[in-house]
Amino acid sequence: MIDLHCHILPGLDDGSSSLDESLAMARLAVAAGITTVVCTPHQFDGRYDNPRAKILAAVDALRAELGRAAIPLEVRPGGEVHLHPELLDRVDSGEAMTPGGTILLELPHHAIPPGTAETIFALQLKKLTVVLAHPERNRGILRKPGFADELAARGVILQITEDSLQGEFGPEVRKLGERLLAKHASAVTATDAHRAQGHRIPRALSRAATVPR
Repeated sequence: MIDLHCHILPGLDDGSSSLDESLAMARLAVAAGITTVVCTPHQFDGRYDNPRAKILAAVDALRAELGRAAIPLEVRPGGEVHLHPELLDRVDSGEAMTPGGTILLELPHHAIPPGTAETIFALQLKKLTVVLAHPERNRGILRKPGFADELAARGVILQITEDSLQGEFGPEVRKLGERLLAKHASAVTATDAHRAQGHRIPRALSRAATVPR
C-alpha cells in the first residue's frame, strides 16, 4: 500500500518536527498496512522552498534511521509542489520533485487560480502524470466541483485526504471527497499526515495509489 502524500521528513515544513516524531509516524503507517511512503514536503508555497538536494538528503537520512530502528517502511523522495508562476521552469530545471514521472500539485486552498487548467495541461505535455492534492478541501473546487471532474476526465489523478472521509474537515468536504471517489476510478486516497498524534496522522487508506515507481 503506497501513501503518496505524507509530511514525514523531520524539520522541513509544517509536518514532522523531529526524528522521533518521524519514526513514530512510520510505525503508525506500518500498523495501518502502508508499505511505502512518498515523502512530500511543501515546495514553492511562499513559506517552504525545499530544494531537491535538501529533500534527497533528508530521505536518505530517514531511510538510514528506519533501518536502524528496524521499521519496515520504504520511503521515497517527492514533494507537494505548489502552483507557482515559475512552476514549469522549475520542472524543467529538476527542482520540482517529479517521482516516477508524477507531480503532486497543490493549489491555493481558497481558490482555483486563473490558468490552472492550462498549467496542468502543460505539465501533461511534459509527459508528467498530475496528481492533484486534496481537491475536496479546495474552496474553489467546493464551489465548482465540476472543475475536478473535468481534470479527472483529462487524466489527472485526484488525491483525496483520508481524514476528509472521516469528517475531520467538515461535512461539506467529506461529501465532496466521497463523491469524487465514487465517480472517478482514478481517484485515490493518501494520508497527508503531518504528525504522530491527534489530527492528521498516518492511517489506513481506503483506495491506495499504485504510483509512483
